[in-house]
Amino acid sequence: MENARDANPPESGQPRPKPPSVVGEIPSGIELINYVAECLAIGCDPGDVQKQLVAFGYPAVNAEKIVADTVAWRQKNPAAGQTTVSANPKPGGWNATMVLGVIIFFIGIAITAGTYFLASRSGGGTYIVASGAIIGGVIMFFRGASKAGEEMLSQQRKDH
Repeated sequence: MENARDANPPESGQPRPKPPSVVGEIPSGIELINYVAECLAIGCDPGDVQKQLVAFGYPAVNAEKIVADTVAWRQKNPAAGQTTVSANPKPGGWNATMVLGVIIFFIGIAITAGTYFLASRSGGGTYIVASGAIIGGVIMFFRGASKAGEEMLSQQRKDH
């Protein structure tokens, strides 16, 4: 924690703010990381933030590690806004949408082909055309592709 002491030094002569109190549930998971990042961003002393986490009920060892890791993350990612961490980062989310669309599409094709094959083997009959899955998969794929295109255009605009 020694190197974390000067994570966000106060303006000359001004005291550091204290970590804000929490109303309601004690933060956990990504909310806890965001709480620590917010405290550090407003200039709270990392030691005070650690004490606040202990007051929330976190073991001192865990509190020290959480604060130290957040300080390290902020130092490595100065352009990340230095306040909050998103549980669902926007960039790159399109590839999961595209993959899921392809999977749903092929599930629809498999259901259609499988039921057609079973119906034709028994000399005719009823089979299922899983048009909802097929069309839905195609739509998801192209939504993901559209988001990918928007992200690439946005990145090109930033680069130029």
